[in-house]
Amino acid sequence: MRPSDSDTTTAAAPFDVAIIGGGAAGVLAAIHLLRASDGRVRLCIIEPRALPGEGAAYSTRDPAHLLNVPAGGMSAFGDDPGHFVRYLQSAAITPMADGDDVARTYVPRLEYGGYLRATLGEFATPGSAHLRDTAVDITGSRPYAIRLASGRTLHAAAVVMATGNFPRSLAATRSCTHAAAIDNAWDYTAIAAIPPDADVCIIGAGLSMADAVASLAGHGHRGRITVLSRHGLMPLAHAEGRGPPTEVDDLLALGVRERLHAIRARARSGMRDGKPWQWTMDGLRPHGQRLWRSLDDVGQRRFLRHVQRYWDIHRHRIAPGSPPGSTRCARRGSWPCTPAGSNRSTAIPGVSTCLGDHAASPRRTTFTCSG
Repeated sequence: MRPSDSDTTTAAAPFDVAIIGGGAAGVLAAIHLLRASDGRVRLCIIEPRALPGEGAAYSTRDPAHLLNVPAGGMSAFGDDPGHFVRYLQSAAITPMADGDDVARTYVPRLEYGGYLRATLGEFATPGSAHLRDTAVDITGSRPYAIRLASGRTLHAAAVVMATGNFPRSLAATRSCTHAAAIDNAWDYTAIAAIPPDADVCIIGAGLSMADAVASLAGHGHRGRITVLSRHGLMPLAHAEGRGPPTEVDDLLALGVRERLHAIRARARSGMRDGKPWQWTMDGLRPHGQRLWRSLDDVGQRRFLRHVQRYWDIHRHRIAPGSPPGSTRCARRGSWPCTPAGSNRSTAIPGVSTCLGDHAASPRRTTFTCSG
């Protein structure tokens, strides 16, 4: 798909589809629209980055940042699960020749953006374009008028919103006047500049925290690290292998509490047969939308309030091939961290926090990994 910065893109006839956002979701939407229409759809991806398909997740250049799903589960096509594996083999990205071995591998995330661009290139037509700009307003209807940051206006019969998640700024980092504060978990240059013996406080205990720890480990960091979490929960690791899809019809009529009891019972039953609990969660993966939509408004609010954090660490796991410290702590399910609002504090080797009334230190760094 050709990039465009010129006025010719906006001066042409309206696009069939304008996709706002060129990260993974936007590029996948474009791929499937082009594939389903045999290239007859004229579409435009509005994305300021030079390389579509990256977004926050896949723009990293750190090979220690791994996909949190094996390669065999990352195909762009549900009807062709081996598509990503074949791409890795054809590009000689992995040293393994056997497709089954490649499918079980957690490859660096930086490879996935390239895969999405290559796949988009297979289906892109001369009528499609990547416009390096930012959408700031949408008016009208069929066609829609999309006003761009450059001042130009684009028209499209349909619009796909694929803007993804935006980094959140926390007041805590802005208040750390005595320490270096990094307000963006994906500021890899700033992370690389942290002195090896500096104390580090990471606000947030999700997958971006695991990225930050991996980057610190890769740069030889040996200082203390504190992870501050509202719930004191840390990412769990994948088990070897993957469980097959399971039926969920018996779960759909249940409320949140009963549903969780049933899922736990499935996991316990599987573990008695030598199957890790992760396989139970893998079996539910294809049914996420059905499970969510089967809850009424009250059930969905109850899930978000009471269950989501626990669900996230069991459902969205880290690769077993993460840095040694990350993997070890995740496997035992008890990364040392400080729950926000708690007076107790546990530390992994090299941990301190700059929040609250802790003594100031010129060698203490705080950064946000809150998603």
